[in-house]
Amino acid sequence: MPESRLSYELNLLSIEILENIADGFVCLDSNWKYTFVNKAACKLLGKDQEQLIGNSIWEVFPEAKNQAIYEISLLALETKQVQSIREYYNPWDRWFDNRIYPTENGLTIIFTDVTKEVNKENKTTQQLEIFQLYNKFLDNSFDSFQVAREDGYLVYVNDVGLKQLGISKDDIRSTHVCDFEDDFKSIKDWQDHVSEMKQVKRMIFESTNTNLSTGKQFPVEITISHEIIDNVGYIIANARDISKRKHAESQLEKTQHLTANVLESMNDGFSMLDVEGNHLMVNSAFCEMLGFEEHELIGSGVPHKYWPKEHLEDIQKAFGKVISGEKSEFQLKFKRKNGEIFPVIVSPSKVLNDEGEVISYIATVKDITELELAQNMVLKSEQRLRIILESTKIGIWDLDLTTLKTMRTIEHDRCFGFTNFHPHWDYQTFLDCVHPDDRKKVDENYQNALENDTFYNVDYRVVWADGSIHWLNSTGKLIYNADDEPERVIGTVQDISDRMERELLLKQSMREKDSLVAEVHHRVKNNLAVIAGLMYLQVIDTDNEELKDRLSINMNRIKSIATIHEELYRSQDFSKISFSQFIRDQVNMLKDSRTTQAEVKIEYDLAPLFLDINQALPCALILNELLSNCFKHAINNHSDPKIWIQLHKIESNIILTIKDNGPGISGDFTHNNAHSMGLNLVATLCDQIDATRSFDSKNGFSHTISFKDSI
Repeated sequence: MPESRLSYELNLLSIEILENIADGFVCLDSNWKYTFVNKAACKLLGKDQEQLIGNSIWEVFPEAKNQAIYEISLLALETKQVQSIREYYNPWDRWFDNRIYPTENGLTIIFTDVTKEVNKENKTTQQLEIFQLYNKFLDNSFDSFQVAREDGYLVYVNDVGLKQLGISKDDIRSTHVCDFEDDFKSIKDWQDHVSEMKQVKRMIFESTNTNLSTGKQFPVEITISHEIIDNVGYIIANARDISKRKHAESQLEKTQHLTANVLESMNDGFSMLDVEGNHLMVNSAFCEMLGFEEHELIGSGVPHKYWPKEHLEDIQKAFGKVISGEKSEFQLKFKRKNGEIFPVIVSPSKVLNDEGEVISYIATVKDITELELAQNMVLKSEQRLRIILESTKIGIWDLDLTTLKTMRTIEHDRCFGFTNFHPHWDYQTFLDCVHPDDRKKVDENYQNALENDTFYNVDYRVVWADGSIHWLNSTGKLIYNADDEPERVIGTVQDISDRMERELLLKQSMREKDSLVAEVHHRVKNNLAVIAGLMYLQVIDTDNEELKDRLSINMNRIKSIATIHEELYRSQDFSKISFSQFIRDQVNMLKDSRTTQAEVKIEYDLAPLFLDINQALPCALILNELLSNCFKHAINNHSDPKIWIQLHKIESNIILTIKDNGPGISGDFTHNNAHSMGLNLVATLCDQIDATRSFDSKNGFSHTISFKDSI
């Protein structure tokens, strides 16, 4: 077959193939004119071959020059490389896949309508994006979202649900609703629930879920629905953890209960009114105050039964101020059911909703009948106090620690020598009036009172303008505010010059009296010493041993009394002496007066006690007699003589014990048949100070006396 014939037949075959393909196929020459268009292209382009062949593509479809295909076609011609593009053609509302092949004479374009494919992809992509967005929303929700099949096994749980239930994503499909849902104790319960859901489709109820990892239960509010997807039934649940809400409801219930109790326990009346002034609620105190029953007040409107006609204008003005938003307390007059008019203080306020609108008014009402009476009494008391203070010339001052300003009465300034109020009074003015020698003491006393919160009380001198010196007494106390911070110092000042003068005279008189008393004791002691000395001369002058013994005993008695007066003379207090010290002095005196030289060991157990003069003198003589007996009868015939002296106080009793290690006293010795004058004297002296005495003659002789401490 000739080559031309073969080429012709091949062209015919190619054309036939191109005419039967589904894709559009067009050829363009170098001038962009159509040289070939197959049937599919005519159909896709909406033109027949006569409308296209020989015409420029950009003339037939001028709007295509604004599409990307125009730029891509130029690029294919320039680069001689195949180009492809998927593009939306707006005039036809269709998508095309275009493949552009450069040829020697122009371009060949194969294009396919892919609108359905693109729409399907877009729909799939959109659905995927929506699903991802919805899944993200569910995972970020505050509620648990769960999907279960009708058999009860979970197929999906969001992140919140996983945390609430205590399971992982791997545990979802093996977890049954009955495992964590308290309302479904068995599979039968769940099946019954599914049957019910198929009927009602949607249900909201409260239940209790369990965290499977911790076993902890928590309340939930469940919104549940039944859905069929691809012929499969699912139960979709939204479970909200309402633990906080339940706690809040519990707290609210307690608060409401507490509020009701508080209102009923209030001593003041409480009332709630609607916006028109009708009573919505009243407490018992309000009813008791007015004498009305609760049902007589609830629902009643203005003017109320307890508004007296003669005070109606004042009450209505106050009510108008409350409505206008003025916040204040009002002192008004109310009327009891029995007609009695009484004073009250009303403290009202508005109740607003979330939009700031007034929905009601509340008010506390305090019966101030007694307060008004008390205020009248206080006023009278203040008047009386003012008269008393003026008559006693006591000034009052009040120092504000913030402003350092001082409020004071005229009597205050008069104490500092001013006839009228000082124009600029402050703390420095006060110190300038104080005598220079007393300023440091006064300032230290005042500062110490502030620092340690103690009562301020100080006597000091002031110098008046005329040069005269006066004694004043100032007192003060630190006052704190509601925040427990120092706020002010309040005190008094009084001229005490007359008192100080009397005290100086009294002190001088007391010094003179003390000197006189001391001199008396000194002279008595000296006179007794002279008598004891005369007796000592008689002891030396006589050879009669019995007389010597008697004179020595009496001489020691006189010395004991003289020692007491000597102690009083040396003491700063003439009403009492240190008896423990006296005992030691008395023992030393008796040891020095002994004729025997035997060494005696004295053991003391003495508490530091003081005796007044009325007890000291008898006790001194008792001590002298008992010690003299020890030295006389227990010491001389003993190789190791000892004496024990004890002085103690037990509760309010003073106990004095004298004991020796001598032979003791044999026979039927008793209190009433003592063998010596000395012991009889002891008995008499014990009666004088109302003392009890006891003795023991085992292992020596022990004598104890006990008497009440009179100091």
